[in-house]
Amino acid sequence: MIPRFDVAPGRRRLGFEDACALSGLKRTGKYRGTVEDLFRMIEHFVPSDERHVARRDMFSRLLLNDVLRNGDAHLKNFGLVYDDLSRPKLSPVYNVLTTQVWIKNDLPALRIKSGDSGLEWLSDSSLDRLAKMARVSEDAWQMVDRLKEIAAHAMQSVLDLDIARVNPAARTALERASRIVEGASMRRESSSRSRKQTGRRLSPD
Repeated sequence: MIPRFDVAPGRRRLGFEDACALSGLKRTGKYRGTVEDLFRMIEHFVPSDERHVARRDMFSRLLLNDVLRNGDAHLKNFGLVYDDLSRPKLSPVYNVLTTQVWIKNDLPALRIKSGDSGLEWLSDSSLDRLAKMARVSEDAWQMVDRLKEIAAHAMQSVLDLDIARVNPAARTALERASRIVEGASMRRESSSRSRKQTGRRLSPD
């Protein structure tokens, strides 16, 4: 059981609005938005002294969804929570999973910008675009690798609990998710090696 992040101690309700509503879309439009809408939400609603942290936090969440191959990271799975109307902040992470466990070759829920032709997992060029949008100066691929290590460690820690005796189906799904995360990283590393050999960027897988 996970505590609700929109309920403060004493069962006092906090305000919450998802990015779909804040982008002026109906709930049925949650897949029609873009990653750019998420950063626009930060610029429009998060206080100026908190925006740098919020942008970096959003960037990390987007990388995590890519690492996990979560194709369900639509606008309703991001949002703002607030106690003081003048100081909304990003809500905690929620509803994150590896959708490729159930939908083979699933793609991201959101394009980076509205003019993009299609959906794709991050490549060198799209990661550069995302980092510029987030105004992040760190080595983005190092952040991806670190998130991959964290995800792999977390999955292995759960598998070490021997959940097969409790729920064999859950163990099978988690083992498959672990392979998907590792495979996604391996494809990126393979492309990186090819780039060094050819001296040019490659298109995403």
